[in-house]
Amino acid sequence: MRVFPWSCFLTLALLLGLAACSDESGDDGPPVEEAAEERAQPVGVVELLPRDLSRSITVSGQIQALRTVSLASQMTGTVEEVRVEEGDRVRAGDVLARLDLSEQQAELDRARALEAKEQAAYERVQELRAREFSSQAAYEQQKADLAVAQSEVRLWERRVAFGTLTAPTDGVVTARHIEPGEAISTADAAFEVANTSTLVLHAGVSELNVGGLAVGDPVSVRLDALPDHTFDASIRRIFPQADADSRQVRVEVQLDPDHEAFRQVRPGYLARATLLVDRRAGVLAVPTEALLASDDDQDVLFVITNDRLKRQPVTTGGSSRGWTEILDGAEEGLYAVASNPANFREDQHVRIARVVHHPSDPERDDPDGSGVPTAPTASEDAP
Repeated sequence: MRVFPWSCFLTLALLLGLAACSDESGDDGPPVEEAAEERAQPVGVVELLPRDLSRSITVSGQIQALRTVSLASQMTGTVEEVRVEEGDRVRAGDVLARLDLSEQQAELDRARALEAKEQAAYERVQELRAREFSSQAAYEQQKADLAVAQSEVRLWERRVAFGTLTAPTDGVVTARHIEPGEAISTADAAFEVANTSTLVLHAGVSELNVGGLAVGDPVSVRLDALPDHTFDASIRRIFPQADADSRQVRVEVQLDPDHEAFRQVRPGYLARATLLVDRRAGVLAVPTEALLASDDDQDVLFVITNDRLKRQPVTTGGSSRGWTEILDGAEEGLYAVASNPANFREDQHVRIARVVHHPSDPERDDPDGSGVPTAPTASEDAP
């Protein structure tokens, strides 16, 4: 067995001693002053700004002409001629169709001949009466006979006129129910003519929302058939009674005829109208979550002052889509904790890590490119 000299043991002991001294003199942590200093907690905030909490709804309906006239036959007969098709534009008075009027025309010719005969007899009796060769009774009788003949002419002229169907208004032929050679009776529908100079849509609005609408309110309308256009419109009328089953009130929306694509809109197109049912623009508002540190009897925000949190009692108003209106207790320009406020405490040291925005917030410049305000009272926004 090999024996180590005592010098080796002494060297080993010396090395172990030096290692122990090195461990004892190592850095265990920051100085006491640094450990006592509070680290700033990163926090998401919202700046109190005037915001638009207005609430809107979207309803759908079919485009239709404000005035659609169903043109019916005023006599019984056979269709002789039809001059228009569906989709044709017509003007008031244009001839759309004619019926076979041979019988009515013959009666009119007979009535006119009788009128001429009675007119000649009347003139003869009138002359004789003037010379006192005829009695007053004979004169009055002939005058009455002439009046009867004249009324017969007017009657058959009217019946002949019934055989010509004319457009009752400017518009578009939306339906044609007759064909040449077809028999038609009095009051049978022949055409439908829509006046497309005024186009509307009817939509049902819940009784809970209709109270926020008024005639003349602006409306935005989009059509599935014309997706590249948004049409300006307005509420033309609100019907006075809710439907008994759906509890919805019918609202009539009129499209602006001056829109560049108005002429491309056709009755029957599906439309979606956005109605503003609750107007609350320019109100101070914060995310509803920012109020979760509130007491049972007092709404509270955590606002930032000199990088410290302060409980700020506030008075709140209505809420819309996750945001709540602040009526009193906080001023514009303050920053408040936007999320998880219950995880923070009064006078806690914080730093702004991000800023929550509302869709109605204006875009702000970011000079240093950091995206974070340099101080709670700064006016810059963060993304």
